[in-house]
Amino acid sequence: MSLILYRFKVRDPITGKWYRTNYRLAVEEAQERYGEGNYELLEWSKEVRDVGDPLKLTAVHVQGSG
Repeated sequence: MSLILYRFKVRDPITGKWYRTNYRLAVEEAQERYGEGNYELLEWSKEVRDVGDPLKLTAVHVQGSG
């Protein structure tokens, strides 16, 4: 499974000025966080992260002593 993340230009709700985020978000997260029309995706900042299968366990399970 891959995550596609971008940096965004977002509008400050108080001043109305635009600024760039210092972090990357998924498009869905930006929609939730900033609302429609208050952000612009910066295509050049695209990053694809391979996160593997979230349902597949990779940790070593240790049985408790009892």
